[in-house]
Amino acid sequence: MCELLSFEADRRSFMTTFNSFWTELNKEERTQLNPKVRKLYPDGLAVLGRTDDTDQVRMLIDYYGVS
Repeated sequence: MCELLSFEADRRSFMTTFNSFWTELNKEERTQLNPKVRKLYPDGLAVLGRTDDTDQVRMLIDYYGVS
């Protein structure tokens, strides 16, 4: 169960970032929505918070091995 919850936390971080590109959320607001657990915390979330497009999000998914 812990593995499933950890995966879901990372997936949610990526989806929040990806979907926020077409909203009025700024980078700081978007970063505050991300869960503070799993592989991405803290360095990955910091990088994810600075992304500007979907290609950067895809590169992070590959780098962190989240699938």
